[in-house]
Amino acid sequence: MDTFSENERLISKAVNFSVTSESLWRIDRITGPADALNQLEQVLFDPTDCNECLTGDTCSTEWEYEMLTSTSTSRTVYTHGVAIEDCHSVPHLQYLTKHPRLAVSAA
Repeated sequence: MDTFSENERLISKAVNFSVTSESLWRIDRITGPADALNQLEQVLFDPTDCNECLTGDTCSTEWEYEMLTSTSTSRTVYTHGVAIEDCHSVPHLQYLTKHPRLAVSAA
């Protein structure tokens, strides 16, 4: 998020998103200035940082990122995560939103 905050012209849109209690996959199209995209790419593909986590605590979820296309002003990125139920992340919140009974029972 810091990279997006520092670069107002950097925009990410989910092209497709699917989430279950076991896993998720997502395709994002990211556009913006080349330097901002390069900075984002370094953060996104850093295996020591949880890009999906909402807190400083990392989760045991295994996240995979793959660059599908890359130009000077855009990137298309595939994300896959497994065992997301133990991760405080936006995808997990989206899953709970789609399945409100689970959100109540998890509270």
